[in-house]
Amino acid sequence: MYCTRKVNDDYTWVGADCRRLALFEGAENPLESYRRANAHFEAIFPNWEQGYENLLVNHMFFEQFPFQDRDEGLLDEFVAICAVYAVLRVLCVCTMANHAERTALADVMAAAFRFINHTASDRYASHMLREIGCADEAGLAELITL
Repeated sequence: MYCTRKVNDDYTWVGADCRRLALFEGAENPLESYRRANAHFEAIFPNWEQGYENLLVNHMFFEQFPFQDRDEGLLDEFVAICAVYAVLRVLCVCTMANHAERTALADVMAAAFRFINHTASDRYASHMLREIGCADEAGLAELITL
């Protein structure tokens, strides 16, 4: 039995251990849904790569990457920044699947960075990626090419 809670028009949390974006709810082929959403995202934001680069550089300065005051090695810090990129990419692509205005993109990015910058989520993501075997070169390459 699942408990469903609608966060907003784009996000729905389902159950305690099965969290999904609304884009994937009821999708027969979630990968194809993501690919369509990604094509839409790239069509409405053709210079998205430059924008993401600026966001990540700003985040790295904010976090004092890789010299944060925590006991993580350089590899874990690198994996953490890759996780930030992947989370941001998936959230933005999925949110913009049903939108075309820049304000929706700004809202999801602001919310994502409020969460990322004020929690240790990147560190936890780094540990999780290592545990599931995605913290190596091949796994990270696949992750950041979403």
